[in-house]
Amino acid sequence: MNFRFLALSALLGLSSAASLAAPVTTVDFGALNANTALKAVASVTEDDFIVRNDCAGVKLLGKPVTNCLMSKSSGSGKNKNTVAYNFYANSRNSLARVDGHAFNFESIDLDDMINNTGWLSSVYSDYSIDFSFSYVDGSSAKKTVNLDRKSGLQTFALNERNLLSASWVSSKGLYFDNLKTSNVPEPASLALTLLALGGLAYSRRNSKRA
Repeated sequence: MNFRFLALSALLGLSSAASLAAPVTTVDFGALNANTALKAVASVTEDDFIVRNDCAGVKLLGKPVTNCLMSKSSGSGKNKNTVAYNFYANSRNSLARVDGHAFNFESIDLDDMINNTGWLSSVYSDYSIDFSFSYVDGSSAKKTVNLDRKSGLQTFALNERNLLSASWVSSKGLYFDNLKTSNVPEPASLALTLLALGGLAYSRRNSKRA
C-alpha cells in the first residue's frame, strides 16, 4: 500500500470538503445606524456582501438622490435587532458579493412597514414583493413572494443558486433583514475534490492487491 499517497489524498479530500461546506452567512445590518433621513446611506457592506438601494431614480434640486437605505432598531443589548428599509417607495434593493463572485441566496426576512387591511392596504401597503435574479451563466429569473399581512418579520426561503446579483422591489415601504447567503465553490476546489477522491480510490484498490 502506498501510504504516502493515501495520506496525501486524505489530506486533500479533507481540505476540499472544508472549502465545499459553504457555511451560511447572514447579513443582519447589526452595525447600520441610519435611523434618520440625515443618516441614510447609499449602501451597506457586511460579511463580504454589499446591499444597495437605487432611490427609485428620485432627484432633488436636479441631482439624483443617492442615500436611501435606513434602519430601525428594537430591543437593547443582546436582544437588539436592526432591520433595514428603503426610504422611497418603488426603489430597488440589491445584493451582491463585494468581489463580484457567485453566491447562493438562501432566504430573507421581510415585513411591510404599515400592515393594513381593507381599502387602506392598497394605499399604504404592498404585500407582493418582486425579486429578480441574475445568474453566472448570463440568464435571469423573477419570483414574487406574498407577505402574510401580519406585523413581524416573515422568512422566505429563496434557495437561489449560482447568482451574481439579486434584487427586490416594493411599491411601498418594506423592512428586510437576515439575508442568508452561502458561497459557491470555485472550480479549483471542485477539481481538487475529484483528484482527492480519485487518489483515495486508487490507493484503496492497490492496498487490496497487496
